[in-house]
Amino acid sequence: MFKAPEDLPNSLPEEPQNVRGTRQLAEEWENVTRINDLRWEMKEGEKVCEYFILHTENDRGFVVNWSGGGWDVSERYNMSEEIIEIPCTEDRIKRFIDSNTGSGDEYYVYVLACELPDKETAVERAKELYPPKTKEEVREFFRKNNTEDWGDKRHMEKKNILKRESGFNPPSWFDNALKAESAYYVGYTDDLNKRIRSHLQEVEADGAHFTEVFPPTHLVEVYGYGTDQTAQEWESKIGSEILNYPDIVAYWF
Repeated sequence: MFKAPEDLPNSLPEEPQNVRGTRQLAEEWENVTRINDLRWEMKEGEKVCEYFILHTENDRGFVVNWSGGGWDVSERYNMSEEIIEIPCTEDRIKRFIDSNTGSGDEYYVYVLACELPDKETAVERAKELYPPKTKEEVREFFRKNNTEDWGDKRHMEKKNILKRESGFNPPSWFDNALKAESAYYVGYTDDLNKRIRSHLQEVEADGAHFTEVFPPTHLVEVYGYGTDQTAQEWESKIGSEILNYPDIVAYWF
């Protein structure tokens, strides 16, 4: 496993491309928990690491590049600054919105940090939303909805489908979240207080299946937009950006 240079962060340039990122990394250096996403290059017969990401126990991530004469650091994400534990008062959320959005904004994209329970608890919650199916239920579904295709399939194909689709069969986000170190839900709304209340309700409430299995614990970001369409577009962009971070899963559908 790659080890950062022993003199890092002391070897960081005094005036890198991102001074703020360098200072923050120096402050967080004792809290670094892991290094990943390494990129190597052969230079003059020597294997040199030119890029890696450091993670801290405070849920911060720093990109470190070797740029000629020294290290250049930029903070890639920070979900630890100015976050709100939920549930909380509507006034607290309103103040958070006002401090992060403009006066003319009517639609909001929000990011919720979510709990990652143990697998047994997550499975119990997910089974309420996706009850296990018997092979006969799966067979009947295909008969009704895929009459011609089902009739044309060979015996072994049908057998494999029944085996795959029967039992507990949650969506892909379920397994992805269980493998992740952090989980976030990204959504958009014109009434953030009401939407957060929905996410905090019990199973089958008007929230999202993801937050029913992985309940939200904090409101970490909110962005304001003037139109519904713009908010929807940025919901997808922000969710995709979070997915770029190693060991993090985001859901926004």
